[in-house]
Amino acid sequence: MSAAENIIPFQREPTMSNNQLPDPLTPADADLTGFEWMELNIHRLFRSEMWARASGDEFRAALKLWGESFLEQPAGSLPDDDFLLARLADYGRDVKGWEGVKAMALRGWVKCSDGRLYHPVVAETVMRAWEQRLKFRERQDYERERKRQYRESLKGQKQDNKKCPDNVPGTDSGRPKDFHSKTGTGTETGNITNTPLTPQEKPTEQKPDDAKPDGSAGVDAKAVVDVFHAQLPMLPATSKLNDSRKKAIAARTREMLPTLDDWTAYFAKVAKSRLLTGQETTWKASFDWLLKPANMLKVLEGNYQSAVMPNSANGKPRDRYNMDDKSWIKGCDPQRLGFDCTEEEWRNMQ
Repeated sequence: MSAAENIIPFQREPTMSNNQLPDPLTPADADLTGFEWMELNIHRLFRSEMWARASGDEFRAALKLWGESFLEQPAGSLPDDDFLLARLADYGRDVKGWEGVKAMALRGWVKCSDGRLYHPVVAETVMRAWEQRLKFRERQDYERERKRQYRESLKGQKQDNKKCPDNVPGTDSGRPKDFHSKTGTGTETGNITNTPLTPQEKPTEQKPDDAKPDGSAGVDAKAVVDVFHAQLPMLPATSKLNDSRKKAIAARTREMLPTLDDWTAYFAKVAKSRLLTGQETTWKASFDWLLKPANMLKVLEGNYQSAVMPNSANGKPRDRYNMDDKSWIKGCDPQRLGFDCTEEEWRNMQ
């Protein structure tokens, strides 16, 4: 007897009522639509009878049905209809061709009380994926609720801090406690002009005292550009102060350089760098390059700092400092060499 004759064909269960069939193996609301991958236990597959007995067409149809069932509703189920199964198995309208591989392709699938087919192994995979989706939805709901409560708290703070506009005619709202009209009637009919607001008029928004026209607090963008030109005349000049540069200056002012003195020290540090000022290559740092947060942090941390190298034995300036040979630093002034360290640290270097 050939191996094909030993294949156990798909057996349709004897006619039974739905009450006699087993319950579905996955929940009715299990929906894995949108999942782009499906777990596959290759150790279990390679040792299965399906792997040992199925032909190429049979295994292809079986694998296709596993994947299609993953995206059905309920997930992990298939319709008990040969025409629909043929389409899901890529046989289209060729129902006879589907019937030729049906027995092996549906090996292990059982009909349940909802009238659909389920596979125990596929159902296990579906349940693990469904639990992951439920946990993800739970995290989403938690984040939505957290953000909603945060927005509500902000609204409450705005209501608490809300003040009536100053000097609104006809009311005492917004006036100092010691304010009294010259007539003593509270109607401001003395020397104070009582001009009503039209519906279109709105109180003028007051800017902080230290706010600059460019929106930065405490530092004027034009003053920063002037310091740049004064400290770094060897770099390309900045001819236009556009909105993007103003925003970048304001951001760096908030994050790293809160005062104009800090900007001055920053540009002075750039001036000491041979690389940034074009003394080592043809490239030079531009104003926009110096405004980038990553570049600014590197400059402030001294990554581009250049030391003044002493002359070599032949009297020519050294272009590079050999880190393995520190004999030339003995007896030198660390400040003259551009190192920011104490005398004790300098002696330790020697």
